[in-house]
Amino acid sequence: MSPESRADIARARAGDVAFVRLTPFVEFEDGSGHQRWNGTPQGPYPIALSQPATSTLLGYVDSLPNDLLEDLGIAGVSVSRFAFRAAPRRIELEPGLADLLLPD
Repeated sequence: MSPESRADIARARAGDVAFVRLTPFVEFEDGSGHQRWNGTPQGPYPIALSQPATSTLLGYVDSLPNDLLEDLGIAGVSVSRFAFRAAPRRIELEPGLADLLLPD
C-alpha cells in the first residue's frame, strides 16, 4: 500500500475524507422502453469533507476509462459517436454522500 493510500485511510478514520466509487452509465430509449446500462465501478477515490468537492468529483468523472459507446455498438444499438457525446450528462450522488459533501 502506498504512503498516499495509508494517509487517505488515516484521514477517513479521522472523518476528514470519504471514499467514493464512480459508476458510469448511459440511459436511452430503444423502442421497447427506457434502458439504463451501468459501466464498471471505479475507485475508491478520496474526497475531502472539509473543502468544496465539486471540482474534485468532476476531475474523477472526466478521468473515467469506461466508454459505454463501445458496449452499445457490441449490443447492436445504433448510435453515432456524435449523438453519444452530445447527449445530456448528469452526476448522481447517493443521498447520504450528498449530505456530507460541500458544493463549490
